[in-house]
Amino acid sequence: MAEGIPFVPLECQLNEKFQYIEAEFGLKGFAIVVKLFQRIYGQHGYYCEWNERVAGVFATMTGAGASVVQEVVEAAVRERIFDGEMLERYGIMTSRGIQRRFAEVARRRKVIFSHPEYVLPCTAQISEIEDISATSKVNEIKENIIEVEATEVKEVNAPDTTA
Repeated sequence: MAEGIPFVPLECQLNEKFQYIEAEFGLKGFAIVVKLFQRIYGQHGYYCEWNERVAGVFATMTGAGASVVQEVVEAAVRERIFDGEMLERYGIMTSRGIQRRFAEVARRRKVIFSHPEYVLPCTAQISEIEDISATSKVNEIKENIIEVEATEVKEVNAPDTTA
């Protein structure tokens, strides 16, 4: 089963961060960021590995030069489209927004984060709330089943008064 999701959640009205990327790099910068989102959501759903080798292959795939890709990535990190600490610490591209959107989709698909160390604190809280909610629902269903089974047992063991 693939970890990723088959679509890129992208809002119609983009914020100033994206407007800045487009203003500085033109549509090529915007396209690079969207292609990065495709890679992130399509691979693991909430992150993708990012190093010189991956950047080089990515640059070739997108038709942009390696230096342009690097500049766009640096600008996207400065604008907090991607989390700079996660990039530096683990060599991955991710963000709170990406993880939040993935958590929303994963909740519906029963998908979990396969690398907990990559999950940013705010996303972990959302996942815990969802886990607690899901566990509560499961427990509620189990209790209802037990009640129904107990009622059925009582009815089966009831004395026959029709004779």
